[in-house]
Amino acid sequence: MDPELTLILRLPQAEDYQALSGWIPDAAAALRWAGPLVRWPFSAEMLPTLLVAPGAHSRVLAIADDHTPLGFGQYWPRDDGAVHLGRLITAPGLRRQGHGRTLVQRLMAEARQATGAGRVTLRVYRDNAAAMALYAALGFSAMPEHSDDQVLFMQHLPT
Repeated sequence: MDPELTLILRLPQAEDYQALSGWIPDAAAALRWAGPLVRWPFSAEMLPTLLVAPGAHSRVLAIADDHTPLGFGQYWPRDDGAVHLGRLITAPGLRRQGHGRTLVQRLMAEARQATGAGRVTLRVYRDNAAAMALYAALGFSAMPEHSDDQVLFMQHLPT
């Protein structure tokens, strides 16, 4: 990641949804990213409505100076007192530059502060080695009892 960039986590704007819609190339990618309720193809104008979920908060990781979106994610409180991260994605052309790490770290911090939750959870497809390695490096651990053959459920406990 360029040390000269100042990154911010902010509310999504219309142009962010335009960029985001271009990051999802097909129906399989849409299903993996957003689940079965967000059907592909979708337009950028549809995304704000499609991504609404009870208690969910959407955020964009962006370059402060020009607001270029680098990543997107959501968080929402769980019934067990944890907060869950979901729909995490970074811009395809900007992957492996540290933006995913920054997105998850900042989203976790905001989610914990906003909800008062200590424990953070997420799900990751087992064949997504890069994401699994990132989450493990950030201190997430597997919860096999909540996982299946395709998806690993992970948690991050407060330090």
